[in-house]
Amino acid sequence: METDPDRAMALLRDARAGAATSLTELRELVRGIRPPVLNERGLIDAVRAFALDSPLEATVSTDVQLSLDPPIESALYFGVAELVTNAARHANANRARISIARDATGISVEVEDDGQGGASMRAGGGLAGLQRRLAAFDGTVEITSPAGGPTRARMTVPCE
Repeated sequence: METDPDRAMALLRDARAGAATSLTELRELVRGIRPPVLNERGLIDAVRAFALDSPLEATVSTDVQLSLDPPIESALYFGVAELVTNAARHANANRARISIARDATGISVEVEDDGQGGASMRAGGGLAGLQRRLAAFDGTVEITSPAGGPTRARMTVPCE
């Protein structure tokens, strides 16, 4: 920047164009791996359909209508699927409660199970991977999982 500002600006323009191209390609990839129910009915109905086939007795509550970008819908849907599946496999849970809400800043999805607790974000673990996937949309994952349970996971993604 200090020795060759014109070259630095050109590199920044190239990097920005490359990032925009990569984001477009990522969105196309996500569209290609979306479950059909997401395309046909949206996030809420897709989560409800997942809950019906879940290995746990799962309920879904929401009082919102959503229209989200397909990549965000996919990230949240697969996040719910991962959290419920983890509860069944690792926490010996029997039930899960899934809540979907929207406020002025974004969307939040909470998954609570009645399992044994003890879930944590570990480097290289599934929850850390979920955090990385949501971070692509400036989203977050918060886990509260004391020994003995319950486990509460809250995914939030800002959106317009």
